[in-house]
Amino acid sequence: MRKTKKRGEPFKAWFVGLVTVIVIGGGMGVVKSVEAKPVHGVAVDGDTIQTNDGKTFRLLGVNAPEKGSDKYEIAKGFLNTLIENKNLYLEADRVEKDRYGRELFWVWINCEKRPLFLPNKYMEISPWKHNEPLKKNPEGCKKGSLVNEEIIKAGLSDVYFLQNKGEMKYEELLFEVEKKRKN
Repeated sequence: MRKTKKRGEPFKAWFVGLVTVIVIGGGMGVVKSVEAKPVHGVAVDGDTIQTNDGKTFRLLGVNAPEKGSDKYEIAKGFLNTLIENKNLYLEADRVEKDRYGRELFWVWINCEKRPLFLPNKYMEISPWKHNEPLKKNPEGCKKGSLVNEEIIKAGLSDVYFLQNKGEMKYEELLFEVEKKRKN
């Protein structure tokens, strides 16, 4: 007796194979960490830093008061106190620049050694799905602090993320910190 194939079986086999690869591979395959190099800088305002080599970048998820606003000088001074004379480790995320062209980073301080960061596209599995947000410090910075988080804890900024850009690595963490602060 001759076995006949049903319509759609090749697609079904292909689809099952694809799902198996995604499930086993976690959607990304092997994720390699990137070792961070330290930079030094000063606060330009409460959410922007200029490095010693003249590059300016903004803190991800932070929207501190603008010049002329009530807590502007306090926020700028707080950020400067946090980063002054310290190694700053810049961690990139899926959105690399703001609407003004400034680079965006998570900034880590007081790390015990050079931290290992997950790649900037770590969160992306597909346009509709992302990895679980990070809630723990990166390897090499277990005792360190996330500057972005410290500014939110101090009440000198609200959490701010661009809409429709996908979830960021520590976005959920910042919203939890903001919620605790306001309660």
